[in-house]
Amino acid sequence: MSEWLVELGYFGAFIAPLIGVFTYYLLPWPIIIFALGNIIDPLLVALIGALGATLGEFLYYFIGGGISKILPEKLNTYVNKGKIYLEKYGPVAIFIFALLPLPDEVIWIPIGILNYDKRKAFISCWLGKFILIALIAFAGHYGIQYIRDFIT
Repeated sequence: MSEWLVELGYFGAFIAPLIGVFTYYLLPWPIIIFALGNIIDPLLVALIGALGATLGEFLYYFIGGGISKILPEKLNTYVNKGKIYLEKYGPVAIFIFALLPLPDEVIWIPIGILNYDKRKAFISCWLGKFILIALIAFAGHYGIQYIRDFIT
């Protein structure tokens, strides 16, 4: 398996979270990040992986944007209220959802419906994903030997 991961390298650190955020159960990307953190530089794995995961989340943003175009007019009052809350709490909420290993689509689809600022959403998400993926990659880097010792 390690040869396959070495071949994937940093591209694997990018593509696994990119695909994995919307096919989580089909591609458990944290396991790949954990393994890559042991094989290649875990900081670069975190930087590149966070970019992939953040771009993957934007699929849900654009789905929400598409939904907003077909929403009935009578829902505009709710959308406007949502925009007020999002301006106040959006960056923190996006950061927390990105940081925690939770299904992020719960927040990204509404963010897309509300047409939240893409730059703010990207920065908040990338920071949260970077911390999450860095923790996983460094756990792989420093923890894999303990796991090997435990198993053998």
